[in-house]
Amino acid sequence: MNISIKAQPDFSEIPNLSQNLQSQDIVKLLNAASINIEKLNPLQLLYVVELATFTSEHKAQAFALIKLFIETRPFQELNMLLQLEMHLASRMLKKFENQESYAEFYSIFDTFYKSRIVNSDFERDSTASGILFFVHSPVFLAHTNPLFQILENRTYDLKVSIASLSSSDVFTRECDRLNVEFIPLQGDTVVERLRQLEQHATQYEHLVWQCMPAYLSYVSARIPIINWWSFKFNPPISNIKKCITSLPSKDEFVEINDNVWHNFSPTFNLKNKNKTPVEWRKRKGVLGAFCREELIDDERYWATLSQLLSSNADLSFQYCGRSEIHEKWVRKFGINPDQIKFVGWLSNPQQEMLNVAAILDTFTIRHGMMGAEAMASGIPIIYPVLEENFGGLEDLYKRLPDPDNIDDPREYASFKSMDEATNLIRSVVLDKSLNEKIGTKQRQLIDAFPKEDFEKLVACLECKELKNA
Repeated sequence: MNISIKAQPDFSEIPNLSQNLQSQDIVKLLNAASINIEKLNPLQLLYVVELATFTSEHKAQAFALIKLFIETRPFQELNMLLQLEMHLASRMLKKFENQESYAEFYSIFDTFYKSRIVNSDFERDSTASGILFFVHSPVFLAHTNPLFQILENRTYDLKVSIASLSSSDVFTRECDRLNVEFIPLQGDTVVERLRQLEQHATQYEHLVWQCMPAYLSYVSARIPIINWWSFKFNPPISNIKKCITSLPSKDEFVEINDNVWHNFSPTFNLKNKNKTPVEWRKRKGVLGAFCREELIDDERYWATLSQLLSSNADLSFQYCGRSEIHEKWVRKFGINPDQIKFVGWLSNPQQEMLNVAAILDTFTIRHGMMGAEAMASGIPIIYPVLEENFGGLEDLYKRLPDPDNIDDPREYASFKSMDEATNLIRSVVLDKSLNEKIGTKQRQLIDAFPKEDFEKLVACLECKELKNA
């Protein structure tokens, strides 16, 4: 059974319906789905999970339902299961951007595939050499940016190829420019394309799966030479030869979720490098966010904005994304809607951010690549201090080889309370001198961040001192 994209219901109205459902209604729905799990089809599962995960209250029960559904399906429905994993990862899991949720979600699929695939018949060719990278989609995003950057500056004379689930003329031309073969995997189904990846992998010494772990549990059960280069979280996917990531630490290795992760901080091509923001009078008083809108769809975030904007009528806030999210928060907190601007989906968010005085970072996963672009141009980032943050200024600071020469961002760009946030942000977006001072410090931070190359990545892949647990 396949999940047809065209056959999927339109989920855009589900949040409105979910707001009208009481908690006990969701519990009854989850219980009914569990009792009738063998009769439930994939679209019905997606519908129930979408309702149940509108808030985090029922996340555990929703994950349990997904696990039960997966375990009761025959392995012959493999293509449907893979598509289901991708859909849930790209839609539902984005609501829970933390290490714990990623570990819980991907453990479901990792356990399932490892119990079904006992023996792998993968056999590498005796003449195998070089590195085959895999990316889900041939597009230029935050994770492919450093890949192409290290490939462009490589000095090793090594065969390198990139495989993907679809084709792209633009991606192919960029690969050709770098003397890298681009391999669009062929097949009518996800299973067929992943099997072709397996065939190509027999010709390489290393296969590097880049970024998103959807499908990785299945592939790692079949290809014993697979390595994983993650730019996000570190769920416990087994049978990985080497796990590589940029850690908030100077340690060479760190164990996370039963895997040993090799520390690697690749060079990024920052488009805002050496650029300057627009003149101060045009951006004075303007606060912004340039991440996915899901990351700021958070009560803590809008409570902070509410206090700031309600006491400062001369300030405004703008954000980007695929859809507007501010109307419900405007109603909840009584925010003046004229102080909020939704700028839509931006093809060049790094360019648009040059029009704001500062960026308010999130209470979840931080701005990431866009945060680096802001620092490169001297746009200050103000952020909340959390017990667990991911990918923010604090992580960058912990990674510096010589932090003594760089100011700790917690001392000048962070807040712990609502009042601290209001006072700090107001000063930064209205005081040109303070704004430039903080912007300069953060530019120094990103300039000092370690920039490791293709040769360091190869060294990580070939490191034999420490294997994964």
